[in-house]
Amino acid sequence: RGSCVSETFAQVFTQLLGWLGSFVEWIFKWVPVYEIVTYNEVAVKYPRGGRPKRLGPGVHWYCRNLSRIAKHFACRFTQTVKPICVETKDGVPVMIGMVITAHIKDIVKYEVENLNADDNMDEVAQGALRDVVMEYSWEDLRKNTRDGTRFGNVLSNRIGKAVERFGVEVESARPNDQVRLDLLRGAVRIFR
Repeated sequence: RGSCVSETFAQVFTQLLGWLGSFVEWIFKWVPVYEIVTYNEVAVKYPRGGRPKRLGPGVHWYCRNLSRIAKHFACRFTQTVKPICVETKDGVPVMIGMVITAHIKDIVKYEVENLNADDNMDEVAQGALRDVVMEYSWEDLRKNTRDGTRFGNVLSNRIGKAVERFGVEVESARPNDQVRLDLLRGAVRIFR
């Protein structure tokens, strides 16, 4: 009988300490804390029940129970767009990818209006790349991607328009690899 009472007391005491720890943690969430947003960062503050707000560089105070802050770098970044398979205007199958250089222009659009901005931008950029490649023949595509300026300008403009709703401004878009798939299939047959 004595051991049964001591086990029960130990269980009650453990539960009491657990509850006390949770209560102290809850109390500390009401203590204001600060977040430092550096010069090359932008942030979004999500107040409970309010509209998200853009935060620039500086020290920002907030209460963790009432709001949260999400930070992103505002400097230039590159994003590699996964290669896609597409046919040119003259029916030549091509696999082509690209690299986008951009920077965040509107942090609220980038952070709030997208579930995953990077993946969404990648898919939209792939669609724009497909549209551009389908306007060129294989020879025009090879010639323009070697030169880079005309094709790169067309890509930059098209991709810039496609991803501007993500709060991003595209500085440049350049193809990073291209392979003519029908020739590649022939080479694979030779080596088998």
